Amino acid sequence: MAADTVKSKAEPDYVVIDSGKTSLRDLYTKEDWMAVWMGFFLLIVGLLIYLPNPPEKAAEIPKYNTVMKEEAAKAPFKTIEWHNASSSKRGIRARDQEFGKTIQNFLSAPSGWSSNPLDAVYRSKEAADALSAPFKEAADKAKAAEDTALAAATAAQSAAAAASFKDPALNSTAEKAIKGWQEAKEKASKAKG
Repeated sequence: MAADTVKSKAEPDYVVIDSGKTSLRDLYTKEDWMAVWMGFFLLIVGLLIYLPNPPEKAAEIPKYNTVMKEEAAKAPFKTIEWHNASSSKRGIRARDQEFGKTIQNFLSAPSGWSSNPLDAVYRSKEAADALSAPFKEAADKAKAAEDTALAAATAAQSAAAAASFKDPALNSTAEKAIKGWQEAKEKASKAKG
């Protein structure tokens, strides 16, 4: 038994023994930590770019909040105006500004291609229009359906407003019509791409 616990002299020196101990030196010498530092660097650069330059429409956020509060107090359901204000508020993004789009173009992954690798990097307006032509009809149909649903929702909400939002049947009809408009709006957005 004692022979089993004794180390063999013939054991090679190139065997790696991992101690499992970490030190502060690992933070700048190990490649795993380098990925973390690079991520922190990218976050800091993003903060330095976007924080001093808030979106141009950021001043309108209080206006949208006011509209949403007024509409919530006015009706027992979310009105068309409430949804429009909410959608406009969600649409305010720093990346939608000109410098944000420029940065996004540099950092985005290349698109796909089938025959020419340059198609992944650059596609002319004519080529893009030719590729999107089959989907234009579906997008137009979805937009027409959205417009029809909006007209129905507006009529239903007006009927509920004429009754001062006191009639539960009219409120329910308006709420369903507005929900249908939101679904049609989402489908139109997806069809548009």
